[in-house]
Amino acid sequence: MNRIALMITMAAVLVFAACSKKDSNPVTPTTEEAPQLNLQSITVPDAMKQSSDIHAQIVVGYMQMANIFTSSMAGYVNPPSSTGPATRQGNLWEYNWTLDALTVIVRITDDADKYSWVAQFQGSDANYTYQNWIAYRATQSKDATSGSFTIYAPNTTVVIAQYTWNLDDAGALHFNIVTAALQQGNTYSGVLNADKSGTLEVSQAVGGQTVLLEKYQWNADGSGRWWTYENGKVKESGTWQ
Repeated sequence: MNRIALMITMAAVLVFAACSKKDSNPVTPTTEEAPQLNLQSITVPDAMKQSSDIHAQIVVGYMQMANIFTSSMAGYVNPPSSTGPATRQGNLWEYNWTLDALTVIVRITDDADKYSWVAQFQGSDANYTYQNWIAYRATQSKDATSGSFTIYAPNTTVVIAQYTWNLDDAGALHFNIVTAALQQGNTYSGVLNADKSGTLEVSQAVGGQTVLLEKYQWNADGSGRWWTYENGKVKESGTWQ
């Protein structure tokens, strides 16, 4: 698996929906602010970041990829201040802004226990013409302890990538990233504990089944263990300090 290519591709995916922040069609705003999507950043021990071990650096790279994903998502669903306050009707907020010939409409629904975001593209950019295409969706619990974000391939309903997460009572972040249209459908599932220790599993969908490819486990002091798999069995393993 080409890990560097994956990280570059993921970063490119996260850029394609970025838009200008100028207003389009000003409307009377609501006096109540629309909710903001709050995302958890993923941190690993400093000793791991400084480690020269290749497997420690692989984990650091995966976590950096995840942080690119999460930091980019907030920019997609939280419009800039230049768009002004959202309009609201009932349980629905709406923002819109333009970039040249492209209009972006973000709608936020206030449900019983969560908020839901949907973004539609209307018009054209340098590569595509859109007719009310849904570019991404997001959800977040009202206590901001869980949520999801999904990006679609341009002018399709094909999922490019999806990120889901939740915080448990101990403050551990459980996350799952599925690159459905990239790298043959890799999935990255992990747990980041409050002390920065954690685990990560990399798997792939093959013939309708999930096949484990790599596994990592690290401690708060930055030391850890790693495993690679082939046909469901451990192929190689080792540790780092």
